[in-house]
Amino acid sequence: MDFEFRAQQDQVRRSVEDLFDFQGRMIGRGTYGKVFKAKRKEGNDSTDYALKQIDATGQSMSNSAIREIALLRELNHTNLINLQRVFLSHVDRRVSLLFDFAEHDLWKPLVSSQMLSLHQHLRR
Repeated sequence: MDFEFRAQQDQVRRSVEDLFDFQGRMIGRGTYGKVFKAKRKEGNDSTDYALKQIDATGQSMSNSAIREIALLRELNHTNLINLQRVFLSHVDRRVSLLFDFAEHDLWKPLVSSQMLSLHQHLRR
């Protein structure tokens, strides 16, 4: 890659910390890292976002994580949470995934409905 082009791109590229406020707003942990609730720092956008930070310090990213990111970039459906953007930080070896925010995931409703059907089945 052309060194001058890369230097120019590095100056234009903005980090996730430049664009979003998420410090101290951790809402959970996932398989690959931490999840934060984020808001844009600039503009009138009051939309909430979910920011997943994958820390690859001291190790390389797993192949399954890379495949999952590639798949998420291709998916586009009204019933799925959309991956908005991928941020790469070469300085601290971190990948940040910006998603639409959803207050709840499907895990609890699925588990509770399975437990309810199991309970109803056992009462018979």
